[in-house]
Amino acid sequence: MSLPSPDYSHLLSLIDDSGIYEHSRYGVPRRAHGYTLDDASRALIVLCAGPGEERSVAASSVLLAFILDSFADGLFRNRLTFDRKWVDEPAVGDTQGRGIWALAVASTGAHRPELRNAAASALNDVPILESSHLRPLAFASLGAQALWRHDPHDSNAFRFAAPAVERLNHARLPWPETRLTYANGRVAAAMLAAGEVLDDEQLVDRGLQALAWLVSVETRGDHFSFTPVGGWEPGDARPGFDQQPVEAAALSDACERAWLITGDRQWQEAILRCGAWLLGSNDSHLRMYDPRTGATLDGLMQGNANANRGAESTIAGLAVLQACHRVIADRASSTASQQADGSR
Repeated sequence: MSLPSPDYSHLLSLIDDSGIYEHSRYGVPRRAHGYTLDDASRALIVLCAGPGEERSVAASSVLLAFILDSFADGLFRNRLTFDRKWVDEPAVGDTQGRGIWALAVASTGAHRPELRNAAASALNDVPILESSHLRPLAFASLGAQALWRHDPHDSNAFRFAAPAVERLNHARLPWPETRLTYANGRVAAAMLAAGEVLDDEQLVDRGLQALAWLVSVETRGDHFSFTPVGGWEPGDARPGFDQQPVEAAALSDACERAWLITGDRQWQEAILRCGAWLLGSNDSHLRMYDPRTGATLDGLMQGNANANRGAESTIAGLAVLQACHRVIADRASSTASQQADGSR
């Protein structure tokens, strides 16, 4: 199956001079629903990994400005209305972890030095994340790994990874939670990320075990059958609907981190299967990604799909394809090296 290159057209159409619209009706932004920090963070991370064309850089600047404006009293707010009014108070939750992750990625990977500098400066003002919930800690640890890979001596990397290590190092296996919920791959990715940053080989090993279990559980025949909205636990029926593209993005990201740490190509195969899920190798045999526009449908249903194309799903589809093409590039490079060695 040929995987299309990521097309950022629809993503960029959702971004105006304030932020990124959360929802769309089919492909048209729904202004009444406004913007969220969660989506701005996701989008900024994807654009930092993109080609750095002028329109994408301008959009990155808008998203970073949104994130900086959301920050108050050490925490991030999430929801902004179309008329630019914040409608929630800063709070510890998923939004806090996503804000840390986005600033960390932007500080090391944004395409302009002024964006990198602004993100790095803001990150110094963010306190250590304390939360009773696992997802915020997981998102923050992914940001910590981005900082650590750029500079192994970055003090922010250690302080943002430490809470996840404390929480995950003695968590139950094969999975730290009693039930799969949402963005499940992020949990295994956090174990790998935090373990690498703090040189905790035991946590990395536990992360690989958890990830292998998740890949097995999410596999049905020759394709992925992701945990649906509502969650799943052993004993529940499979397949379940509706399945969200965010699960494909979370799993492909975790598998890429496992591949980079171990060099094991089994993780590459899992990444490519996430890409295949977008193109119809799924429980309903439906294409979720539209290569004409770069949009990803909001959810896989039984025999049909949610035809809306919101920010979260579109960003997820692009993130999966980015990971797939890094795998493809690595394989092409390896093949070229082998051919060069053979011709000597």
